[in-house]
Amino acid sequence: MASGNVFINEGENSRFFEVNSEDNSILWEYLSPVYYGGYLPQGVNPSNSRSFRANNYDADFPGFEGKDLTATQPLELDPSASVCSDSYLYITVEVEDYE
Repeated sequence: MASGNVFINEGENSRFFEVNSEDNSILWEYLSPVYYGGYLPQGVNPSNSRSFRANNYDADFPGFEGKDLTATQPLELDPSASVCSDSYLYITVEVEDYE
């Protein structure tokens, strides 16, 4: 990352987090609520989930230019205001069926 920190996608558990390069502390982490059967409620461990790839982009990434990045709704089912009171992570998930 531009900051020197490390962004990690722990694919086996669909866990994403950033590690501070100076003291190895975890700055933030996110467990994806997307699993094979759909979406999970907030706080439920996605034990049947895998992520193939994740990328972290700075807010000034040129690919965002001209794109509407307005937040919509949380991805998790039944998001808890007590857990999401200060910050929200909004993502778009595109799923393709490869049967």
